[in-house]
Amino acid sequence: MVTSDGRRIECRAVIVASDLPSARELVTLPERESRRAGAVYFSTDKAPTDSRLVILDGTGKGPVLNAAVMSNVSSSYAPAGKHLVVAALPDVIDGDLAAVARTQLRTWWGPQVDAWVHLRTYRIAHAGVEQRPPFHPKRNIALGNGVFVCGDHRDTGSSQGALFSGRRCGELVAGALA
Repeated sequence: MVTSDGRRIECRAVIVASDLPSARELVTLPERESRRAGAVYFSTDKAPTDSRLVILDGTGKGPVLNAAVMSNVSSSYAPAGKHLVVAALPDVIDGDLAAVARTQLRTWWGPQVDAWVHLRTYRIAHAGVEQRPPFHPKRNIALGNGVFVCGDHRDTGSSQGALFSGRRCGELVAGALA
């Protein structure tokens, strides 16, 4: 392997474990579309729920797909006496994601949402790979010449898919080096 500064490193295997855009900068992989997402963070004095779970939009009307009170998971996620609420939605909406999220969250938790302080909005260009039918989740992780690649783009486009592809990759590399 040769590093970007020209150093040569002898090894039997190189593993590229990253998201697809980063992996494509290092090795040759086919282009795939990315899912875009938005995350809107609010601070509040009172949590709208005591749940530690991700709350899903069961109506399908959106645009908020889910929300969670992160400070219910760990109080360290918010300043003392405050709560941190995050709402996730697709980043295909023009305009103010915080205002759009607040409008929908008001239907979930009532007028208390109006008092929440908007902290930050993130627009995430690559929130995972698109998975349109026909979908074949297990993609090749051995690229040849001792180069292996893993990430959600090699399996299902999720944290679970990233972990599963990492396990597949580790097992394949361990077997190849044995």
